[in-house]
Amino acid sequence: MLRVITAMFTITAAQLHAGAWPRDEGQVFLSFSVESETEFPYRTYSALYVEYGATDKLTFGLDIGGDTTEMSKAIAFFRYPGKTSPGGLRTAWELGIGLADGDFAFRPGISYGLGIKWGEIDGWLGLETRSIIFTNGLAGTFEADATLGLSISKRNKLIFQLQSGMPPLEQTYIKIAPSLVREQSPGRHLEIGAAAGVMGTDEFKIKIGTWRQF
Repeated sequence: MLRVITAMFTITAAQLHAGAWPRDEGQVFLSFSVESETEFPYRTYSALYVEYGATDKLTFGLDIGGDTTEMSKAIAFFRYPGKTSPGGLRTAWELGIGLADGDFAFRPGISYGLGIKWGEIDGWLGLETRSIIFTNGLAGTFEADATLGLSISKRNKLIFQLQSGMPPLEQTYIKIAPSLVREQSPGRHLEIGAAAGVMGTDEFKIKIGTWRQF
C-alpha cells in the first residue's frame, strides 16, 4: 500500500488539492477555475485556491470564490495530518477563518484519503468534510465532497466527485462533477469538467481550470 501511495502521489496528488495528504515543505500549489451556467442568466463562478507547505506536515492555504455579483467566500486555513491507519487510510484536520456569504465565519473540517490500485491504474479515494460556523449566531452549512481519481495515462487523469451540502435554510443538494485533467508541461495542468445537480438542484455548469505547482 505504501508503494501505491508513493507512486500515485508522485504524479497526481502533488498537483491536486492535497486533502488528507500534506503539501511538501516549501511547495506551492495554485489553482484557478471558472464555472459557468448553461442557461440564462448564465452566472459565472470563479475560484482561486492556494496551498503552501510550511513544514512536511503543516499546510497553509487560501480558498477564495465568488460569482458575477459578489464574493461568496474568502477563507484562510491550515491543515495538519492525523495518524495513518495500518491499512493506509490517512486523515487530516483543518481549521479555516474568514468570510462566508458576507459574514465572519470559522470553517473546521476533516479529510480522509486512501491510495488505490485498479489493475494497472493508480488512483485515490478522498472524502473532505467541513462546516461553516458563523460568529453572528446563524446556523452554518455542512459540506462533504467524495472523490475518485484515476491516472489513466502518464499525462491524463480522470476525476469523479460527488459534492453535497446541507444549507440551513435551503434544500440539501447533491451534485456530480466529473473532469479530465491533462498535464501540459511539468507542474502545469489543464482541467475541463462539468457539474450537474442530481438532488436538490437541477443546475448544470461547465468548468475550466488550471493548476500550477512550484
